[in-house]
Amino acid sequence: MALIETLSLRTTAKGKRVFINNRQLVSSGFTPNQRYNVSYDHNKVIVELSESGARKVSDTFKGSIVDLQNQKLTDAFPNTQRVHVKYEDARIVITTYHHERSVSQRENQLLTRIANKQPLRMGSLFAGMGLLCRQVHDGLKRTGLKTSMRFANELERVPSDINYGYNDPLWDDRATTVFVQDDIFTMDKSLVPKLDVLVMGYSCRPFSRQNSVNRKRDLAHEDGVLFVPVLEVINRSQPAIIILENSDAFAGSIADEVMSRVLAKQGYQSSQRVLSGHDFGDLEQRKRLAKVWVSAGLGKLDLELMPLAPAPIKTVADILEPMSDSDAAWKDLSYLRVKNTEMHHNHRFCVIEPTDTKIPTIGKSYAKIQPDSPIVAHPTNLLKHRILSVAEHCNVRDIGGRLKDGIVSIATGQHPLQQGRTNKTQAHAMLGNSVAPRPWLALGEFLGRFMHRVYSDISPQP
Repeated sequence: MALIETLSLRTTAKGKRVFINNRQLVSSGFTPNQRYNVSYDHNKVIVELSESGARKVSDTFKGSIVDLQNQKLTDAFPNTQRVHVKYEDARIVITTYHHERSVSQRENQLLTRIANKQPLRMGSLFAGMGLLCRQVHDGLKRTGLKTSMRFANELERVPSDINYGYNDPLWDDRATTVFVQDDIFTMDKSLVPKLDVLVMGYSCRPFSRQNSVNRKRDLAHEDGVLFVPVLEVINRSQPAIIILENSDAFAGSIADEVMSRVLAKQGYQSSQRVLSGHDFGDLEQRKRLAKVWVSAGLGKLDLELMPLAPAPIKTVADILEPMSDSDAAWKDLSYLRVKNTEMHHNHRFCVIEPTDTKIPTIGKSYAKIQPDSPIVAHPTNLLKHRILSVAEHCNVRDIGGRLKDGIVSIATGQHPLQQGRTNKTQAHAMLGNSVAPRPWLALGEFLGRFMHRVYSDISPQP
């Protein structure tokens, strides 16, 4: 066994300096006046005893000392504040402190990929059907930055299948990707690869305002300690940029505090902002917290500088699809209409018009046809209404193409996992658990511009 010591690498007028004077120095053979040589390489210096060595171990009242202080040491460790010192028999090996090395590597890998026009390696936790990741991907693409999905984790089987099976813009190179449908606590973490960008639709259940004072919240909730395996995935994947989406109540929570403190220790700095769909032309307001951690050497990110993008504004008419006046979806919802006459609560029967540019937020339980959800009026029969179809719900979230086909196939019973059984409830739940798309598209674009600025200011280090 060898002692590996962590020492400061101080900067002086003569160059960087490392001062070695412990008991293990003598045990390794570096006794007073013993001669030694020093060889310098990038991120590595070797001090080795030699009878013909150019230097001598100092003999002081403090005992034996090896004191290295010169420009060669600066050249060997140009961006290093600390070093590992490993004591061996007749030899001392000095290398870059592993934490600083990993921070430098993740930043250089990002910059090198931008320089070489290679796709950024993207990963996703709590991936769902992939809309959050897809919006960030599309936003980055608008700035000329390509991404390639390398890893994702999702607990539920149906969203996993929809994401990996139908989300074509993301999974363009399946030979290099891993999608793990499993519990993040017990999944095989060795499957996690190195990443440049990690996107997380972190569970909002512990921070929901629907949790009354008598319900468990934050760390006391069953999902409250999800940050533990999340931090392990981050430590393994070493992304330069981490994006978290959650309820705005996550900000300032104990979970937020713990995550932020740990990530600060690991060389990240963060910025956060609450994003509203209405500010970006979406039908839903759906306020959500965006928190982004950036590897500190890349510079400071300020999400408050992210511009709003309200145009073009979407209307209800833009998302409605043709439906027969006699379709079974039209129902007598008089039991909900009475909510507007009941004064002892704030629940309402929310009928939306084709010209509306704002609608109530569509939640996970939309298929249950509840108060406060957007309801469409029958064109001729004043007594009948309906909720949005699954296809229209996809339109609300700017989902088209094969991804829309896959989600609709869940509702129509054509998806293999449904085995011929329709499941509109499942389809609406996946969509209701998702995001208002346009703020996250704008966030991806904002981060893309940030990365281009960073690249223009910082060159990748060798």
